[in-house]
Amino acid sequence: LRDGPDFIYIKGMNTSGQIQHMTRFKVDGDQQVEMSHAISGYHLPNQDQWILEDVQITGVNLQRQQLYSHQKAEMSWPAKVTPQALMLLQLKPEHLSITGLWGYAEYLSSQALNNERYGLMFWNLMLVPVACFIMMLLALSMVLGSMRSVSMGYRITLGLIYGLGFYYLQEVFGFLSLVYGIH
Repeated sequence: LRDGPDFIYIKGMNTSGQIQHMTRFKVDGDQQVEMSHAISGYHLPNQDQWILEDVQITGVNLQRQQLYSHQKAEMSWPAKVTPQALMLLQLKPEHLSITGLWGYAEYLSSQALNNERYGLMFWNLMLVPVACFIMMLLALSMVLGSMRSVSMGYRITLGLIYGLGFYYLQEVFGFLSLVYGIH
């Protein structure tokens, strides 16, 4: 994940929100590149801050052309990412709830990252009742009318074509909107 200028890799997280084996890469423009590895860490609830434990810091100061490395028993890390956002990271957008999709899309937007995939899934979930209503109207048009004018097989085939056509068009146009930026 990304948090401001930091790129973070977290190997694991338990149910209480504690992280294990976090590696953070920090690039400070053309001045400094730093990598820190923490064995564990926990989030302070009412603050945008994590406490990392057993931290090994290695970096290079490009301005001074100098390498450095040191270890700290405990270190604070100011970050906007919360344990809840980390839980959402492990799930595919198809498996998130509506509030989970909205919250994660807002987090990605605050980090200036692309959130369009999550926005598409959010609107797909929000518009499911409309899609169901349209499908019911299509089914109703197959049932109403003179029963003797066409055979039942024809009605079933036509209903299948309408239903599958609607479903595939809905899926295709959703992803085309992502590719071409059409809202």
